Amino acid sequence: SLADAVMLRPLPVKHPEQLMQVYTQGPRAQRTSASFTNPMWEQVRDGQDVFSGAFAWSAVQLNLNPGGERQMVWGDWASGDYFATLGVEPERGRLLSRADDFHGCPAVADISDAFWKSHFGASEAAVGATLRLDGRAFTVIGVMPAWFYGMDVGWRADVVAPLCAQQKWLEVHDAWWLAVAGRLKPGVTEAAAQARIAAQMPGWLAASVPTDWEPKDQAGFLQRRASLQPGGLGMSWFGRRYGTAMEVLLATALFARSDAPRLLSAGRMVPQKRFDVLLRAFALIKRKAATLTTLGDGPLRSTLESLSQSLGIADRVRMPGHRFVVALQNH
Repeated sequence: SLADAVMLRPLPVKHPEQLMQVYTQGPRAQRTSASFTNPMWEQVRDGQDVFSGAFAWSAVQLNLNPGGERQMVWGDWASGDYFATLGVEPERGRLLSRADDFHGCPAVADISDAFWKSHFGASEAAVGATLRLDGRAFTVIGVMPAWFYGMDVGWRADVVAPLCAQQKWLEVHDAWWLAVAGRLKPGVTEAAAQARIAAQMPGWLAASVPTDWEPKDQAGFLQRRASLQPGGLGMSWFGRRYGTAMEVLLATALFARSDAPRLLSAGRMVPQKRFDVLLRAFALIKRKAATLTTLGDGPLRSTLESLSQSLGIADRVRMPGHRFVVALQNH
């Protein structure tokens, strides 16, 4: 379903529950922003100490035939640790690495399995071939596995090139074109990582503030605050834009046909299960007879209990833990 694809389904990568995306929020902004400048990203990359790997990326459309009829392909500009952090291995050739990520880097690219088949006819000669993107020659160095679509939900990245090959915005301090994510180090909790990133962000901002801005705008830039959110579901512009509406749709679909609905869910209480979405959807149902029983346990249980309190539904939500048989009989 649309809700599952946009809000609930984790990325098909290794341990998606360990992925966190970094956001910032300005002093007058109504919501967080996923966008970073490259100078900001380089500060995060070189200064963070809570991720075992961190990466930046930016979705882009590129023209395969700039001299004739437009042939557009979706792609990503990505930093060197993009694939390594996600745990993605090449199907053929090799994937981008940290060695490809430096200012003045050569124009190389990895292609998707689908693009390899459609554009190169699944030829083994694709690796090493030249691919022209927006009129610029890129050397194909590898083919991504068929299951990998990239970090952005809703489209497939058919071409991934090092962001250092994007020559226009690397040194621009007010070009907000990158998203940033990382994988938590073993033993580092989300709360600890959140506190550490928040403490480090002022220094990173001070080192990347646009020098040609007016003083009041620089002050606003320096007041941005950092936060972390689970990144295992990928980046969904649609989900961020219409997330509340999707919760309404989920709630309507689940409860529309009953005056006293009783909902039962089960699963380990971890970020990728999105029990927080379920609780928020349930909170939209104002029928006092409605109940929600959530079976299972996990590191987010106390957080979910607190969320149910804050949403005003604690009296209608039951979390009996692993007592499956008793809970099912009572239900």
